[in-house]
Amino acid sequence: MALTYDGTNGLFTRLGKLFGMMDAVRTHQLDLKTRAEAVLAEYSDADMYMVAPLLANLEARLQQTGAILADLQRACTDTLVETCWADSLVSTRGVLPERTLEQALLYLMREMAADSETVNRTSVTKASVAAGGSNTGTGTLVASELVPLAFSAGGTQYPNVRTERLEVRCVQDAQDGAIRSGEEVFELRGFSAYPNLDYRFPAGSGVRMRMPSVHAGVDSGPRYSNQLRNSGFDAFTSDLPDGWAATTGAASTDFGEETSVVYRGASSLRFDGDGATLTKLRQELGTADGTTGTLVADRLYVLSFVGRSDGSATTGVVRVSLQNAAGTVITGASTTVSYTALATWTRSTVTFRAPLSLPSTVYAVVELTTAVSNGHSMYVDEVVLAEMRQIAPGGEALVVLAGDTDFVVNDNLRLVKTNNAEGDFNVAFDRMFDMYGKGLVLPNSGTPSINDALIS
Repeated sequence: MALTYDGTNGLFTRLGKLFGMMDAVRTHQLDLKTRAEAVLAEYSDADMYMVAPLLANLEARLQQTGAILADLQRACTDTLVETCWADSLVSTRGVLPERTLEQALLYLMREMAADSETVNRTSVTKASVAAGGSNTGTGTLVASELVPLAFSAGGTQYPNVRTERLEVRCVQDAQDGAIRSGEEVFELRGFSAYPNLDYRFPAGSGVRMRMPSVHAGVDSGPRYSNQLRNSGFDAFTSDLPDGWAATTGAASTDFGEETSVVYRGASSLRFDGDGATLTKLRQELGTADGTTGTLVADRLYVLSFVGRSDGSATTGVVRVSLQNAAGTVITGASTTVSYTALATWTRSTVTFRAPLSLPSTVYAVVELTTAVSNGHSMYVDEVVLAEMRQIAPGGEALVVLAGDTDFVVNDNLRLVKTNNAEGDFNVAFDRMFDMYGKGLVLPNSGTPSINDALIS
């Protein structure tokens, strides 16, 4: 037996009516706010005392007007939990282990995925990261909204990411010697947040958190720092970078240590071209010979490097990726840049989720996928693999990557995000069930089977 999603006694039909009533209350609250502003416009400063009590109590009265929302929330919760509980008693696909909201949501998500049922997709767009005009540091901010692979039917983005401007400001630098160069501390701030039943919801994330910048100078670091070893290529033995093994190409012939063309640290990795050799170096994760750093299944990671060419050849492509023992690239964990795009040091970055089923052996790989022109060189530096920090269970993840010049106090980076709120059921489920706070995602698509018009 499958859940009834719409039509007579359908779960989403019933919830749609409750959500429609919720929307009517919110529309009424916003209308009262607009009317109060119109009243205010009709009074001069001298006459404002006549309506002062009305204006002073307005916010409290609006909240009182919305008191019915708590009753609606209870009705929505009971409808969801009891419907899923009743279905689980006769289902042959799974059980509802607890008669709770969170377990009911997980049950609903599993059933929807099994039945290929989806709600309308919500999209999040991001502007380019903006750096402060007086910044000293040259690093950047990377953000990702990729949903867990465990929610494979949930689209690719968290649907309840807030529309806001995030500001990341350096609050502690390395100049006093208290922290290491490249690990400057940043404070992250978003727009104000409001409770789910507030008429102003959804607003911003309300996030207030601190995090250090990430760089390759950390070897096999703790969570949220670089997981690789010597990935800034500052230590070599006979032209082979320590912690790395060459599977194609020979040290001092096809690759070697470069101390003149360097992005950060003492040296970089140089690829010397002969027009034919596809040089490949790799480092095994989770080993003392490579790096003790590892991946954790379904966590969100950033993989980044900077590259440069000698500026005059016409061929050469470098790729940094994660691969299994057979040399197959782990899905999403690859970033590539061509020789002609590297006249200056250029960063190449990708975000990905570690597989649900991790390979028994994982390698970080730096390689040429197209040979460099004979007699010319490409350079690679600052390879970083690090887990990203989520600002909320259902929010985006962030990382600040250090550049070739360290950040100093008050350097800042800004990111503007816009949620189109197109998926009405996504918005309503978040408002009533706190999907953002729980990190849960309904299966969704651009061609939904469950119509938003049910909310009426």
